[in-house]
Amino acid sequence: MIRVRVQSPAILAVTAVAIAGAVGAAIWLAGLHYECVARWKESGLKSYYRDGTCLVQAGSRWVPEQRVKIHVTTP
Repeated sequence: MIRVRVQSPAILAVTAVAIAGAVGAAIWLAGLHYECVARWKESGLKSYYRDGTCLVQAGSRWVPEQRVKIHVTTP
């Protein structure tokens, strides 16, 4: 015979809140990554979001987007 142990409602509630928080954080981070890539898509430069910063590949280095300056000249 298999016995199933039923958890208390408080433990189930805490578990549900933790899972919802983890899913929410994952969705939020995915949105930040998407915004970072979308901002730099038209520039031709590669970019990605890591550790709270949007990084852009300038030459052979990955630098924070705040440090990247693009100078455009018109003919």
